[in-house]
Amino acid sequence: MRIGIVDDHPLFRLGLRNALSEHADVRVRWDVASAGEARRWLSEAPVDVVLMDVNLGDLSDGIDATRAIVRAHPNTPVVMMSATVDDHVVFAAGKAGAAGYLAKDVHAEELVESLRALLGGSRTHYRRASVDLLQRFRKGRATKNGGRSLYQAHQLLSGRESEVLAQIRAGRTNREIAARLGIAQTTVNKHVQKILKKLEARNRAQAASLYQDVVKRTLPTVEGTKEA
Repeated sequence: MRIGIVDDHPLFRLGLRNALSEHADVRVRWDVASAGEARRWLSEAPVDVVLMDVNLGDLSDGIDATRAIVRAHPNTPVVMMSATVDDHVVFAAGKAGAAGYLAKDVHAEELVESLRALLGGSRTHYRRASVDLLQRFRKGRATKNGGRSLYQAHQLLSGRESEVLAQIRAGRTNREIAARLGIAQTTVNKHVQKILKKLEARNRAQAASLYQDVVKRTLPTVEGTKEA
């Protein structure tokens, strides 16, 4: 299994390379700090899977880099890694074409086992993230809760509406959301109505659950978020 690593932290790349090198069937073919370097190396030295940091230090972030790599190399899966796991970032990764998402504190043995399963076509659940979730997200087969699927919901909402929905999931009132986002409460009211209409949800709790019901099975509760 040939692996390419993209991360702007040299020590993390070195540690990951050393950990993976202990497995006889794993070969880290290259490790780079930027999306541009990754695209160049992929053309010169193809790999079976790319491990991509979510937050890169160059002008493009890991989500954008993943989108570009998947477009240019559709047969090379990209698994994103981050120090934190946030459901909205996971969904953005899925939308960009990522094959999986892992927390950086995953053990090397678990990482290798998961990558083997991914390349073998298995539907593998991780301790703190899930390739299966992203597969269902991209195919639009996420669990429904009386309304649209997770995939459809994410596609329909605008950026501001997604922010408002995140605040709803955190249990905040429209007044609190307005103060937190720096917008008028009447604007929040309009966003909430649009969210309910787009998601075909009866109320705020049901709209929030379109994200929460699937996410809570595979990801930890986001800090500060209440159960709806």
